[in-house]
Amino acid sequence: MAEVYGYIYAITNTVNGKVYLGRTLRIRARWNEHRSDLRCDTHRNPKLQNAWNKYGEEAFAFSVVARAKSATELNDLECSLIVTMGAEYNLKSGGYFDHHSEESRKKIGDAARGHKRWLGRRHTPETIAKMCQRTMSQEVREHLSRVAAATRLKMSEAQKGNSKSLGNKHTPEARKKMSDAALATWALRKGRV
Repeated sequence: MAEVYGYIYAITNTVNGKVYLGRTLRIRARWNEHRSDLRCDTHRNPKLQNAWNKYGEEAFAFSVVARAKSATELNDLECSLIVTMGAEYNLKSGGYFDHHSEESRKKIGDAARGHKRWLGRRHTPETIAKMCQRTMSQEVREHLSRVAAATRLKMSEAQKGNSKSLGNKHTPEARKKMSDAALATWALRKGRV
C-alpha cells in the first residue's frame, strides 16, 4: 500500500449539517489551527466563523473524509468533494488553484467599490513641485537642524551622571556566571541536558 501524501478533512456543523472541506498534509495540526482561529474569532472564513460564534464549539465535528497519494490527487479530490458534498462553508472551489466562488467575488467587488483609495494614483507635477519646494526650503532645513541639535543636547544631558553601565565593565567572575547561564539555557533548548 502506498504512503499517504495528504488528507481531505471536513468540519461539520452537527446542528444544521453544513460542511467545510479542506486539504492538508498535517491533519492534527490543521484542526488545531482551525480551532485556535475560531476560538480567537480570527478565522479567515467568515461563514465558518459566524456559524462557530452562533452554535458554539460543541456543534462542530472534525473528520477525515479522504486520503490522497499525491498532490494532484489531493487537489482533484478536494475540488470534486466540495461539489459533490455541497460544502456550504467553503468560499473557494478548492484545489491548488483556488478560485473564489461567484458569490464571494461579488461580495469582494461590492466591498471595494466606492472606496477613495490612493492605490494606483499619482501626485500631479504641481503637487510634487510644491512638496519639493517645502521640503527643500532653507527655513525647513534650519528648523530641522535646530530640532536635531536640541534633541542631541537633551540626550547628552540625560546621560550625564548615569553610571549604571556607562564605561563600567563586568568582573571576570560575573562574566563567567553569565556565560555559564547562557550555555545552560541553550543546552536546555536543544535537549542536551
